[in-house]
Amino acid sequence: MKLITFLPGFSSHQPQVTLGLSDNWRQIALLVAANMFVGGMIGMERTILPGLAEAEFGITSKTAVVSFIATFGLA
Repeated sequence: MKLITFLPGFSSHQPQVTLGLSDNWRQIALLVAANMFVGGMIGMERTILPGLAEAEFGITSKTAVVSFIATFGLA
């Protein structure tokens, strides 16, 4: 059995890599979309969790709220 049959990435007959924005716009669009979703989640975490910590758990100290956010951010 040939290794190339199972792992075509190791084949010597691969297309040439092209650089540039116009050639790789799909990957760039995916990267931008992923960054938007991650940024949105971090923004929601920073705005919603302090209110949740204060309402549900009675945490009013700013230091405790920051540690609450850090704990859920690391989880």
